[in-house]
Amino acid sequence: MAFHVTQCPHCESTFNTNANILGAASGRVRCGFCLNVFDGIQHILVNEEPHQDDVQESVFIGNYPADYF
Repeated sequence: MAFHVTQCPHCESTFNTNANILGAASGRVRCGFCLNVFDGIQHILVNEEPHQDDVQESVFIGNYPADYF
């Protein structure tokens, strides 16, 4: 089950949710912080791929890290 993060448009709090929860309520969710009701599907935060500069290279050359310990 894939989790998504939705953000309240009123107070900008973020919450974990999934498709089953959003589907059961036709996308409507209530913010646990400010109690604002909003469409959680429209406010899902999109995960961006990390920038090439942000990706750390592995210290291992092979596929089996146990070989190096």
